[in-house]
Amino acid sequence: MQNSNSSAGTTDDSSIQPIVNSSADIEANPMLAEVPEYVMCSAIWYGDLETQNLLPFNKANGIVLCGWRHGNIISQMKALTDLRTVKNGMASVGEYEQGFLTNKNRFVSREEGGQIAFKAGQTKELKTYLFSEDVW
Repeated sequence: MQNSNSSAGTTDDSSIQPIVNSSADIEANPMLAEVPEYVMCSAIWYGDLETQNLLPFNKANGIVLCGWRHGNIISQMKALTDLRTVKNGMASVGEYEQGFLTNKNRFVSREEGGQIAFKAGQTKELKTYLFSEDVW
C-alpha cells in the first residue's frame, strides 16, 4: 500500500501513522458488542520491530503476526525477515510475547487467553496457560 504523498512508486514511511482500532469501534456497533469475546487465532507481538498499521487496539507499537499455531508464526517471521524469535543474540527480534488475537481485536497473553477460551466455551476446563492445541 502506498502513501498518498508517494511518487514514482516510492513510499514516504515517515508520514505513515499506525491505525489503532479502538474498543469504541466495537462498542459503537451493537452487533459486535453483543458477541462474547473469544480466541480467534495464535498471535505473537513483536514489540521492537517497526510499528505497522492495523495493530490490535491494545498495542501501540511493533507488529502482531497471526497464525494457526505459534510455530507457524515463528516460521513466517524467519522466512519474511530472516530474524529469529528470540530476545537476544544475532538476528533476534528483540522483545516479543506469544499470545492470541481475539474477535474484539485484542492481543492477549496465554494466561488471559485461557480465561477467555474457557468463558467462551472453547475449552472444557480452565487453562492457566493456553496453547493453541487446547483450542483447535
